[in-house]
Amino acid sequence: IPGITSNATDNVVNFAFGDFDDPASVSTTIDLLFTFTIGNDPFADGLFLTNQVLATEGTTQGESSSSDSIVQIQLREPALLVSKGVTGTDNTGATFQPDDDDPTPPLTSADLDANPIDSDLTGADGGDLVEFTITIENEGGAAAFDIAVSDVLPAGFIIPGGGINLPAVRGDGTAVTFTPLGPNNNEIDIFRNNDAGLGLGQGIRLDDPEETNPGAGGICQSAEAAPGTNIILITYSLQIDPNIEAPATITNLAQIDDYSNSEGGPDFIEDGSEPNDDAQVEVFEPEIAKSIVTTSEAGSTGANTLIGEIVRYR
Repeated sequence: IPGITSNATDNVVNFAFGDFDDPASVSTTIDLLFTFTIGNDPFADGLFLTNQVLATEGTTQGESSSSDSIVQIQLREPALLVSKGVTGTDNTGATFQPDDDDPTPPLTSADLDANPIDSDLTGADGGDLVEFTITIENEGGAAAFDIAVSDVLPAGFIIPGGGINLPAVRGDGTAVTFTPLGPNNNEIDIFRNNDAGLGLGQGIRLDDPEETNPGAGGICQSAEAAPGTNIILITYSLQIDPNIEAPATITNLAQIDDYSNSEGGPDFIEDGSEPNDDAQVEVFEPEIAKSIVTTSEAGSTGANTLIGEIVRYR
């Protein structure tokens, strides 16, 4: 049995067999079987961990020989992207740019590649209701856990009287529950700059199946899992302030604050490098037009009127 020593700092384990003398010099094979645990520290998806072995042997003549070999293990990790778009309004005269996106499941990565949910809105007016959709997509080879998302309530928007109506659903149609992270303990905690009287919101965290069912994994599966299970859709509505001064462009920003490769694991996002995307809503200034409707003299035509003639304008 070899002596075993290890050095965690150098990431090394040593097996020492000591001295051995076989007068017949028969060739011998040493078969070492050992296991190790891959840590959950943040790592880029698809890169390789390399395990190297170095064997050395000395002789009574003071000579030594060595040989080495490597084994590579590809490590799969989550890799999240976020996009945001306008997906609805009660103003039938407003225009989606470039498209009127539909966030209704089922939706797959192929669907998002063909039709991204990232439209803006033009021609809006004060008092309009506007629906936004935040799309989270996992392009990595492992499930994502502990996903935290936040948004900004920009000047020019207010929370509708009926609330923001914040459902979350996976691309395969599975409902997604969430935990508010702010002091309000409700859906408006998604707005990290909004103080509803109890303090600023701090976003929401999507609940993982792993929390109540060990082994069930994260809510946002890998890109290689069943279609749509790697996509999360978060939809909510805001109202344009009826007192907004036109023209105005309102920018609404969403971001992923945290995610991990394991339940309760380390955060994969460094502060200041949060993935984010925005959607814009343009409120146009009213256009004023004036024209002649009729005049009191039948012989007048167009803008050619007579002195003393009565002119009616629109």
